[in-house]
Formats: sequence, structure tokens, C-alpha cells
Amino acid sequence: FSGISLKALDNARQAMKPLGPIRQLGFVVRDLDQAIRAWTDVGIGPFYVAESPEKSDQLYFGEPTDSRVRGAWSYAGPMQIELLQLMNDGPSLLRDFALRHGEGLQHKAYWVEMFDDVLEQLQEQDYIVGQTGSPLGEHSRFAYVFQPNRPESVIEISEYRGTKRALYEAIEGHAQNWDGRDPIRTSSPLA
Repeated sequence: FSGISLKALDNARQAMKPLGPIRQLGFVVRDLDQAIRAWTDVGIGPFYVAESPEKSDQLYFGEPTDSRVRGAWSYAGPMQIELLQLMNDGPSLLRDFALRHGEGLQHKAYWVEMFDDVLEQLQEQDYIVGQTGSPLGEHSRFAYVFQPNRPESVIEISEYRGTKRALYEAIEGHAQNWDGRDPIRTSSPLA
């Protein structure tokens, strides 16, 4: 427990309890295709690849940002694997991580249906909102949050409703039944 008291550990556990299980591990990668190969080589796939739109509603510490990524999503059992490659130098917590660490695990995500309530709860517990957006429109909001004394421990709160939920469920179904063919897919998993 170096650097964290038992009281702080208990407080962190209590804060996360209403969120349910961690559903996603989000990795910043330098080369998306290479990262996908590393996962598919051990039987995890297929990965669905997409780029973020040129224009978005993303905010970085409350200010608009033009941050863009190329991302890929698949599952290892019930855990979603998200791989994110920066496409530009727009301010983001992903870019901050890449500048400090290069690549690696950047966040853990919880999926919630009551997004506003959960985000408000976390802010009441002194979590800082570093980045927000809604990449798929309605019911697809996300927020990257962290505690002031642990800025490297980023948590994503992801609204799990509507189109996002349908996409994630379809990707999970494809991963459970994957036969090793077509490891990189650019079509919609809903097709």
C-alpha cells in the first residue's frame, strides 16, 4: 500500500461501488494496427476501427478541443479493450498521457445509465472532470475524471444507452464468436 492509507483506499472503494464493475480498459497506443496485431495474436478480436469526427463537442477542462483519435474496440471475455491512437495534437487527457508515458493503460471505464447523477456524485467526492464529449450523439456521453491527488488514475464514466449500448453489445457478440478471420473491421458491427 505504498503511498495510500487504508482510509483513502476505503474511500476510493466506496466512491466506485455504485458504478458497478470496470467494463473497459483503455490504452493509448502509438501504432493502432500494430497494437491490434498484438491482441489478435493472442486470440482477442475482431477489432472494430473508427476515427473520431473532424468536429465534436469535446471539452478539455471545460474548453473546446479539436482532439481526434483513431480507435479500435474488442472484448477479452466480458472486458472491453479500447485502443486509441492520437490523430492530432489537440489537447486531451490521452495526449497528456502520451507525452508523459508514450503508450499504455490510460483509463478504466465504468458504464452507467444515469450519467448525470453519477458524474455529479463523483464531483461531490472531489473528482475533477478533465475531458467530456458525446462521440455518437445522444446517449453516448463520456467523462474522464480523476482525483486531484492521483491525476494518473483516470476513470471514464461512459453513458451506456442507445446507439453506444447497441454497438458495444454487437461487438461483444462478434468477439465471443470470432473465428480468427477479418481481425480488423471498419464496417459497423450492427450491419
